[in-house]
Amino acid sequence: EKEIADGRIVGVGCNLRFVAAIEMLKAIVDDGRLGSLIRVRADFGWDLRRWRPGRDLRSSYSANAAEGGGILFDAIHEFDYLYWIFGPVRRVSCFAGSRTSLALEVEDVACTLLDFGSGLLGEVALDYASGVYRRGYEIVGEGGSATWRWPDPYVVLSLDGSAIDRLPVAAPDSMYERLIDDFLAAATQSAAMLIQTSTAITTVNGVIEGSLNAEDLGLSGSAASGV
Repeated sequence: EKEIADGRIVGVGCNLRFVAAIEMLKAIVDDGRLGSLIRVRADFGWDLRRWRPGRDLRSSYSANAAEGGGILFDAIHEFDYLYWIFGPVRRVSCFAGSRTSLALEVEDVACTLLDFGSGLLGEVALDYASGVYRRGYEIVGEGGSATWRWPDPYVVLSLDGSAIDRLPVAAPDSMYERLIDDFLAAATQSAAMLIQTSTAITTVNGVIEGSLNAEDLGLSGSAASGV
């Protein structure tokens, strides 16, 4: 807040905001093509042992709670884009724990339910142990649905009474270049960054509410709170 008050530009770099398929989701939602929205699901999973080849996974921040590890914070990107597209959340319910063969001291699998202020229900499923890289979303409305799976160059749009369309989008591997462009525009042109600090704080607080109320890392934990 002090930095902003002093006239400095402050922002956060959540790279999935720069994935064309996620931008397409926002456009589809904003123009009302799916009608009244019912539910949305986002997921991410990948074996942590494959993230950083040649390095002991237990020495990484991902495996250490004090360094911000655990799949809930490591994969905060899913929460970030859902909050961005669908708005504030009223309640969060989270089940998370160390349940896989990784035997970590942080949660390696988590399922979170989000009760959005609009009435939409959301689900975020995350893990550190999936044998294949999994990432994507599905949004369902009374008028149709939209789905995307990483790294497909298209979003599948299915509308009531019409054929299924594949809407082309740019590959997700350009997201880091676009994030850097966003930063450089802020640094050289005093442009506002895409992800404002206030938005990022809201997202972090939502994840904190779920994670802090988990009973134990090795057991199912649940939380219900306002965000």
